[in-house]
Amino acid sequence: MIITMSVLEDGEKEEAVALSFFVSYVMQFGRMDTIRARNPWILTALEKICEACDVALEDEGMEMMDFIIDELRERLR
Repeated sequence: MIITMSVLEDGEKEEAVALSFFVSYVMQFGRMDTIRARNPWILTALEKICEACDVALEDEGMEMMDFIIDELRERLR
C-alpha cells in the first residue's frame, strides 16, 4: 500500500520530507513494520532511523508507480 508520495517543491530536500513523514506517521499511528522506498536518497535518509526504531527498510523498484508517473507526465505535456 502506498501511504504517501511527494512531489518536491523548489528547495525542498528529499531527506527532510522523508524524515518529517516518518516522525508524523509514527506519532499518529505508531511504529510501522516495514518501509519500502525506491529513491536512493530516501533510503539513505531513513537507514539509521529505521535501524534505531527496528523498522525494516526495503529497496523496492515499484515498476507500477514508475509506469503511472510516466503516464501522468505524458498527459501533462
